[in-house]
Amino acid sequence: MNRGHAHPFRFFDRVVERTADRCVVVKAISAGERAPEGLVFEAMAQAALPLAGPRGAAGAPGMVVAIHGARLLRAVGPGDRLRISATVTQRYEGLLRVRSRAEVEGVEVAEGEFSIALGGGT
Repeated sequence: MNRGHAHPFRFFDRVVERTADRCVVVKAISAGERAPEGLVFEAMAQAALPLAGPRGAAGAPGMVVAIHGARLLRAVGPGDRLRISATVTQRYEGLLRVRSRAEVEGVEVAEGEFSIALGGGT
């Protein structure tokens, strides 16, 4: 099924857990997706977006502005179901720093830290 894309692009399928400083999302890698490694990092960064809270009058999402030491520990491919946790490590006015971890069936496949600029004010 081709769902197409609409703004903003989302690189995870659904949120399964959320607290004030931690969010867990899932992403299934389908056969039609290209460059799954890049998709893993984008999904890891976007897993933090639900933690941004209300953002401006238009509800603009945050934007990934930096990737710090992200590493792929194992290849991923079609049929893999990623479980990604993102935890806020620092909050600044207008910026979040998060540590994300992706796993497949309980095995860590990627990790990294991301800086997210919040759209509008918080």
